[in-house]
Amino acid sequence: MRTAGLRIARSGIAAAGLALASGSGMAAPINILLGSDYFYTVEATVAGAIALESRPGGLDGVRPQFAPLPPFVDTIVERQADCLVDLGQSCQIPIELVGLSLQSVGGAMLVREDPDRASLGQMTIRYLAQNGGIALGTFDSFFDVFFEISLDGGASWTDNEIPVGPFPGVPPLQMSSSNSPWSSDPTGLTLFVGSVGDQDANWHDPKSIDLYDFFPGTTGIGPPGFQTITESHPDGSIHRVVPIPPPGVPAPPTALLLGLGLSALAFMRRQRG
Repeated sequence: MRTAGLRIARSGIAAAGLALASGSGMAAPINILLGSDYFYTVEATVAGAIALESRPGGLDGVRPQFAPLPPFVDTIVERQADCLVDLGQSCQIPIELVGLSLQSVGGAMLVREDPDRASLGQMTIRYLAQNGGIALGTFDSFFDVFFEISLDGGASWTDNEIPVGPFPGVPPLQMSSSNSPWSSDPTGLTLFVGSVGDQDANWHDPKSIDLYDFFPGTTGIGPPGFQTITESHPDGSIHRVVPIPPPGVPAPPTALLLGLGLSALAFMRRQRG
């Protein structure tokens, strides 16, 4: 039995656990295991006005069994239930944004997920095809995101859901995506390894041939690569992230978009005023 840890996924790893699945028959349902998705921010803006970037090391301690986390991990999403699904069908599962670590360019403003309020959401996973034992599909998702801002290097934080202060009455920001790609092929990604049932893992080992892991932003077809996943907010804020590649590998320029909302921009203006 393997213990939790980090590994780099190469094509051999992807094929080893998945090739047998092609013999199980495409009509059989598959069980997509609960787990966590790890991302790196390559670009972000608040309402198109304040540029944000990854804050290295900001999630230290969030996943102690993987400590130290790779410094480029700045966004973590939990998929909190298994997804038992037939080919051509879909399932819905609860999700939660459990880690967010960003800063304005230059570091004057820090942004994190509110540790006292759960940023919950839902994901609809569609299982559309098999390719050589690799499961393929698309998914939709939304989050109600609570976040906090610090202007003193993290010594104090202001949240966006308090009766008085810079964000009176501001509700959580709901971001949504649609028809984003996923596959069960982890080739080219950093693996956070645990046993079946480990909420913090993105690769579960060992597992039976009917159990699959989930890698958002991958297609499982052709050479390894990452596709755009877009979570957006109507105010035009963006947060571009990619699945975590191995250390030293440049991140692709396509990404997940998360909005942080006009309230952050208003907060900065009030602080300057």
